[in-house]
Amino acid sequence: MSSQSERVTLSQEASIFSADKIKISTSNLYHDDRNKLEAYLVQIELYVKRHSSQFKFIEDKVLFAFTYLRDNAFTWFHHYLTDYLQKKSEKREEEINTIFRDSQTFEKRLRRVFEDIDKKRTAKRQLYNLRQKTFAATYSISFQHIATNTK
Repeated sequence: MSSQSERVTLSQEASIFSADKIKISTSNLYHDDRNKLEAYLVQIELYVKRHSSQFKFIEDKVLFAFTYLRDNAFTWFHHYLTDYLQKKSEKREEEINTIFRDSQTFEKRLRRVFEDIDKKRTAKRQLYNLRQKTFAATYSISFQHIATNTK
């Protein structure tokens, strides 16, 4: 979506997922596995869109996403949360206010810390090491998934 007029609000997008059609489960916990970051972010986004009435403010989405962080991911974000909860907006670091005012900033920070910095090289290494050990379909799925990151 390139222009401002094409942008869809969170509540408009959420209306696509009506209550009687599908049920979206909560996200898996995210520890710090670079290979699972994208799945975590997609699951959070789906849940938030499906349950948009529970997320009246952007900060609610960030707080919700935080509840699924564990281990190193939790440790990384904990100081942001502590500062957010203990200080008034004008007393917080500007970065913390920005993270809680814009869920995309939260996602960017999370990606900066936990995303694979060289997806292409990692994918090439995974392809080199990929072996068919069981079913051809399983091998094919793995191959296709890895190959998308080599471009």
